[in-house]
Amino acid sequence: MLKEPDFSPSAKLKGKRVLIDGQNLTLARGTGIATYSKQIVAVQRKMGLGVDAVIASGFAPKLQNPHYNRVHFDVGDKGRSYVPDRQRAFWRGLFAKPFGIQLAPIDLSPPHMVESELGRLSLVDKTFLGRDLFDTARQHAIRWGKMMPLKMNEADKPDLFHAMQIAAMKVPGRPSIVTIHDIIPLVLRNSTTEHLIHFRRVIETILREADHVVTVSEHSRRDLLHFMKADERRVSNTYQTVEIPQALVKRSSTEMNADLDFYSLEPNEYFMYLGAIEPKKNVQRLVEAFAGSQTNRTLVIVGGLGWNFDEALRATEDERFVRAKRFRQGFVQKERQVRRLAYVPQAQLISLLRGARGLLFPSLYEGFGLPVAEALALGTPVMTSNTSSLPEIAGDAALQIDPYDIVAMSNAIRNLDNDADLRAELSRRGPLQVEQFSAEHHHRRLNDVYRQVF
Repeated sequence: MLKEPDFSPSAKLKGKRVLIDGQNLTLARGTGIATYSKQIVAVQRKMGLGVDAVIASGFAPKLQNPHYNRVHFDVGDKGRSYVPDRQRAFWRGLFAKPFGIQLAPIDLSPPHMVESELGRLSLVDKTFLGRDLFDTARQHAIRWGKMMPLKMNEADKPDLFHAMQIAAMKVPGRPSIVTIHDIIPLVLRNSTTEHLIHFRRVIETILREADHVVTVSEHSRRDLLHFMKADERRVSNTYQTVEIPQALVKRSSTEMNADLDFYSLEPNEYFMYLGAIEPKKNVQRLVEAFAGSQTNRTLVIVGGLGWNFDEALRATEDERFVRAKRFRQGFVQKERQVRRLAYVPQAQLISLLRGARGLLFPSLYEGFGLPVAEALALGTPVMTSNTSSLPEIAGDAALQIDPYDIVAMSNAIRNLDNDADLRAELSRRGPLQVEQFSAEHHHRRLNDVYRQVF
């Protein structure tokens, strides 16, 4: 299992301040980028850096009144402006703040916010607001072909700005780094609702103006170099950390089984999929392949609804997957062979991954593929795709299939279900494979990037 490394802060970086895009840290249930942001903050702290965050508000914050900003922040996204949203979007797109956006501090300290409200923003020192920040930055790049300036008081200015997602913004006079996890809209065009010309223009702006771009896999880096003609000297792959709290990993089998009982599951008697339900995740083909495998196990789909999910959702609700189960007490109850759990808290999610017979993750395209890496770290056998970054992340520790080939997927599920020796071997290889994504390796890669731009 991954161990906590011993970090020594770089003298060149220690004491400097970084401003990050903290928008995903505000999400109650989190996302892949929220997990990545949390990991980056942890690495920055190990480097000896101070960390602040900037997030978006739906109202105009007051520069000299952080208490006012706190009071109005909860209702900000509901719109305090009397200008209708469509009109605001029109004017934002027309002018796109050519001189940038002024950031204002928000007071998130107790008693202004309790810990449950603060969420992951408790990880940073100070937080700043910008009205319609990310939408405006996108329109700024589309309209002007430049990264939008973030205006701050001189005392608040960081030594470095690092965006955790595709955000075309910078602090004038300071180096900027942007993490581009992938460019899926350009290489898998039916996978998103992105406006392709606008998306491409934003990416081009970032590649031209950012001091450095970070990606999370060699495949994503190759995509940027191949499709966007980026300067390879200014694009680095740092991967990301596979971070599973040791307290959860070390929970006893009794505690794990109690979590499984809550969801009416038995250890090693179900397969699992983890991720959103949307076209690129390939859930509909997975469900068809699961039916074709003729396994008696249950498939547990854990994830919220993304976009264009109707067909995949209908597949999971097919009547073929309703069966009768006889209990020892003699009564019979109908149950679903394919079940969906929209959300599972982290502790229970780790228990579900640990107890699964295997993770089935036939995604069409991933920038990194965190569910695969997490399952490998826990020693859970994995079936995944042979496309995008997934072979790079899984290596020889997973079964790899063509995600468009339902028959091949069915056969892989059948093999994983019936071959105990195969499962044992994959379980052995998994933790070895993810050692390259340890916190120590991530620290070293990110440290190298930061030292380049300072």
